[in-house]
Amino acid sequence: MNILKFTTGNPKQAQVNAKNHNQIPRNFVIPTSMHMIKITGAANTISSPPMETKSYQLFHDQMIEICRKNHIHITYDDKLIGSATGIGDILLKFASIKFKTTDFTPFNFNLEWFTRPYYRMSPINQLEFRIKLIHELCECNNISTHMIRFIFSKNPHVHSISNTNCKNIKQLKLDINVSKSTKVIDGEYIVFHTKCRHTSNENYELLKHKITTFCRNYKSSYKIVILGERNFPHTEEVDAHGITQIYNELMNLTNNNEVIDMSIECIYSNLNYETYTKDIEIIKHATHNISFGVGGAFCNSICFGKSTIVYCKNELMYFNIETLNNNNIHHFNTAESCFNYIVNLKHKPNK
Repeated sequence: MNILKFTTGNPKQAQVNAKNHNQIPRNFVIPTSMHMIKITGAANTISSPPMETKSYQLFHDQMIEICRKNHIHITYDDKLIGSATGIGDILLKFASIKFKTTDFTPFNFNLEWFTRPYYRMSPINQLEFRIKLIHELCECNNISTHMIRFIFSKNPHVHSISNTNCKNIKQLKLDINVSKSTKVIDGEYIVFHTKCRHTSNENYELLKHKITTFCRNYKSSYKIVILGERNFPHTEEVDAHGITQIYNELMNLTNNNEVIDMSIECIYSNLNYETYTKDIEIIKHATHNISFGVGGAFCNSICFGKSTIVYCKNELMYFNIETLNNNNIHHFNTAESCFNYIVNLKHKPNK
């Protein structure tokens, strides 16, 4: 079987971003068989912490057993480069395959990365989640498993998703089997996501102050749902990507609104596929999803939601105007313009 790992961010920024506490990036691995798009951008290099032989052997044996149970064929080749496997990278990759908007080279999922602690997290938990996600995305979107190649390579480089690849994606909507439960929330509602991911030049302290002020005064005609992590573990990946959370800031929305807090303490350290699909169900039914930054939560919104409102600098928005319009994505280059748009949201009359 084939695989590709997607990683976003620049490891060289780790020291610059270390000052931003409670940051966290999300990386996910995709296992199953399917062709993939080869990212032609410069490959990044992953530096791995020293690993103990016993731990390596334990994780390696568990990884092999998981592959056996899932009928995954492994290609051993150190010449192969894995692709970035953040959840957002995975979703965008599948969208590009589904709508045939880029070249079709294998998506290389590097299993070697799951033979050691995955950014201090259990590599087996990370692996099993990704395998399930990839299987469901293939099944629900009519994507051949031959587009995924599962590899075992000690090549330290990683193919990151390129700007060109994003610009070539015109349609983003994906299907996935969500929770079988009845609709979680009655009536119309909007979702605010806690994840806040920008770049090292973002002044997080100032941004959080702006979000706090906005949330203290904002009064919505919609119910409000808060979704995402309340805390992020401090890991190498968090430092590399420059990520934080704005849960405390968003809780100021309770001043003037009916707020449903559906956040979780820490998703990253204990991935659960059923919990993930429940979140996707909430995202799908929301009138708007609101993100202050990019990353996995943003990609969940644009791939599964009806409408996405996002603040991030233009340098982080790789999609062109046509893609934004086609997928009902409302992008703002300043926090203030994003706030103004949210304030003016109105209920649409029922047809």
